Amino acid sequence: MSNKKLKNCTACSAESKDACSNEHSHNHAHAHAQNCSVKAANCSCCTGHSHEHEEENIKLKIIRMSATFILAAAGFAVKGIYDAELVSKLLFFIGYIISGYDVIFHSLKNIARGRIFDECFLMSLATIGALLIGEYAESTAVMLFYQLGETLQDSAAGKSRKAIKDLVSVTADKARVIRDGKEKMISPEEIAIGDTVIVRAGEKIPVDGKAVSGNVSLDTSAITGESALRDIFAGDKIFSGSIVSGGALTMTAEKQYSDSTAAKIIRLIEEASEKKAKAESFVTRFSKIYTPIVVILAFLVAFVPPIFGADLYDYVHRGLVFLVVSCPCALVLSIPIAYFAGIGAASSRGILVKGGNYLDILAKAKTAVFDKTGTLTKGVFEVSEIIPAENVSKETLIRLAVHGECISNHPIARSVSSLSSADINAVSNAKELPGLGITCTFEGKELICGNTKLFDQKKIALNSGEDTSSCIYVGYDGQYVGKLILSDIIKDDSADTIENLKKLGIENCIMLTGDNKYTADKVAKKLKMTKVYSQLLPQDKTEIFEKIKNKYSGNTIFAGDGINDAPVIASADAGIAMGSLGSDAAIEAADVVLMTDEPQKIVTAVKIARSVRKKVIINIVFILAVKSAILASAIAGYDSMWLAVFADIGTALISTLHSVSLLHEKF
Repeated sequence: MSNKKLKNCTACSAESKDACSNEHSHNHAHAHAQNCSVKAANCSCCTGHSHEHEEENIKLKIIRMSATFILAAAGFAVKGIYDAELVSKLLFFIGYIISGYDVIFHSLKNIARGRIFDECFLMSLATIGALLIGEYAESTAVMLFYQLGETLQDSAAGKSRKAIKDLVSVTADKARVIRDGKEKMISPEEIAIGDTVIVRAGEKIPVDGKAVSGNVSLDTSAITGESALRDIFAGDKIFSGSIVSGGALTMTAEKQYSDSTAAKIIRLIEEASEKKAKAESFVTRFSKIYTPIVVILAFLVAFVPPIFGADLYDYVHRGLVFLVVSCPCALVLSIPIAYFAGIGAASSRGILVKGGNYLDILAKAKTAVFDKTGTLTKGVFEVSEIIPAENVSKETLIRLAVHGECISNHPIARSVSSLSSADINAVSNAKELPGLGITCTFEGKELICGNTKLFDQKKIALNSGEDTSSCIYVGYDGQYVGKLILSDIIKDDSADTIENLKKLGIENCIMLTGDNKYTADKVAKKLKMTKVYSQLLPQDKTEIFEKIKNKYSGNTIFAGDGINDAPVIASADAGIAMGSLGSDAAIEAADVVLMTDEPQKIVTAVKIARSVRKKVIINIVFILAVKSAILASAIAGYDSMWLAVFADIGTALISTLHSVSLLHEKF
């Protein structure tokens, strides 16, 4: 690990005064203490290490361990054949130094800084103590197995870090822009809004923008977690971090690099490393108190019984075994790795979690509240019912409505126009009246399509019954001819999302919407929501949401996508912003960001969070149970130093592998 840390680092002690070698533009706390195998997700002195550098460290450790093993084997051989005790001890000692010099050096360095009680101190104290009482073979074996365990743990933890590192690498290194009629390679940070950018096959899109030309496909898996390629045509919006597959794409930059999707992702990942879950924070606090207590207890085990006549050698040996067994590194390593693995597993599926604490909240969620439009529905209207007036055929109503709406580009007008083809040349004197509708002349007579206010102005009686939904009323030649009822399209996976959340024990699934009661109730019934609140203004949503939080026990999550959802997202125990198409305000306020508009990913996020929590609990129970049993037997004098190191490193390795296995689970 780099010996340079970020400024203001809360975990690197004196070295935090040094600037990070990669000159981060931000300050954040490392998610690790120095020499810990759990690295911060976004730090260049952690994930920023080159893969080659990490491999070199592992190779060096393997060489050192191999040399120690050979020397230890020679030590046993010499002692057995020639009974050369001094030569044997010398071989063991050289092997010990080769394996343990960095551990001892690190322990001394921390003592000089006033940070005495860490795992290196415990390991150094135990092994040096073993040397002093003449147990050279045990001392060397302890250090050898400790280094072996550390190497295996680093390798396992690397899998967790890689998942996050891969996500952070979504940014392009260089960008190809047209300046003064010529192609020029520049840094993505130098791209200005309006620049023409060319991205060739295999290259990453540097900033968000709009496609100008080039019918290509994009690999958006790094952003959305979806493996299917997305076809792009002129006019389509495209997001940075996507990779062009085949051909070349010409695009216009619509955002600066700092505001682009890829940059936002990196910021979200950076935030995640700063926000520890309660379990992580507890382990950190626990180890600070636990370690000095362990040293005191080991001292008492070693020296109190001899005061009353017990064998000094025997009890010093027991105390040293006690030290090795009680080393807290298994907890310190496996718990943070479980949360990092959870964040990595989520990010690989297009779910960005801003911190381990939000995984805890999702795992214990009991109530889920949803905005309707854009979250559970597509925000795209379609004609759901066609109701002609008396003595008017449905075909006539459709023909008139389509010709009345064909001149408008409004989303609702496009929905009506899709019902049938229209002869635009048959329409004249067309006027689009904001907030009212459309008037035009069709086949020599006035045709109007709009709301009740427009019909009141024209003094045309509707005779259509109660206005219970979103409607377009149609009038022709001064007469009401019928209405078209419009409905927001429910997303394909919305119903499954609600059903699956209920199966996970989240029984309270509630919908908030500004839509009228008829439309809201209709959607809620289809999705089998627990409750629905309709006709809400933005400020009403916040008020209702606070009442929901107070009414139901357990954590409450909220999912929304619009600017008006941001206050509610911010007040939720865990706020979820829907999709890369969601508003910047919602994404900024959210604790979890879904990079696609699929509500089913909320179910995936909850499953991942619960898996993390389950693994953490299993790890804690397993580690404490094993250590307690062996500590008791160590005090009683039944354990050797060899078994002690297996108990320490073994539990650490098993629990770490158990945490990392989360990356391979199916959710």
